[in-house]
Amino acid sequence: MIDFDQEKDTIQDDQKGRMETKAQYLKAAPAAVVTLEGNGDRRGTHAYKVALGHRKNNSAEKYLVKRGVNVNTISSDERKPLNIGHDELAWPSNRCDHLAQR
Repeated sequence: MIDFDQEKDTIQDDQKGRMETKAQYLKAAPAAVVTLEGNGDRRGTHAYKVALGHRKNNSAEKYLVKRGVNVNTISSDERKPLNIGHDELAWPSNRCDHLAQR
């Protein structure tokens, strides 16, 4: 999981170590299909959340592609929250990109 600050699409400095580790692991498995699924919390309009999810995916995708990882992206916005709560405790866990390997 790649966490983002509220309403931001840049990768947090504290996430870069995690991203580097994942990139190295995924480069070692070139046949793997990697999917980034952007999630969002329930605040704001649907169009805004979809656009923000795409920007988050693009940010994470560029980071991984620069390191030699092929990535597919999906923006799920608020339709598939990781945490179904609708409060200050749930929202941060839904502002993320989820990285899946198949």
